[in-house]
Amino acid sequence: MQKQAWEHSVGSLKEILKTARDYRVTLSLEVVNRYEHYLLNTAGEGVRMAEETESGFCKVLLDSFHMNIEEDDMGEAIRHAHMHDKIGGIHIGEANRRVPGTGKSHMDWEGFFGTLRDSLTWPGQGLVL
Repeated sequence: MQKQAWEHSVGSLKEILKTARDYRVTLSLEVVNRYEHYLLNTAGEGVRMAEETESGFCKVLLDSFHMNIEEDDMGEAIRHAHMHDKIGGIHIGEANRRVPGTGKSHMDWEGFFGTLRDSLTWPGQGLVL
């Protein structure tokens, strides 16, 4: 069932992305946790699906809430998506979905933002975090 759903999703995205290309719109696939969906639960899965669409207009949206549940190493997940040029967006929130820094936290925000800072800086541009 999952293989069939994956193939159907990729095929559907390929059709949708023709229009995205025509209008120069980037579509970002949000990677969520296993309790909300079963196809895209890790950055690796998101990157794989985006690559299988064979479109530069398909990227991945990473979300720290979901990454906290599914990823073994959030920094490595960010680096992997960046290495494949597939980061289309990032949602940032505590494990309890609150705003980072507004309460007690077990999240490694220094490591998370450090990886973003290192990964998402292009020549002549700086990422302000």
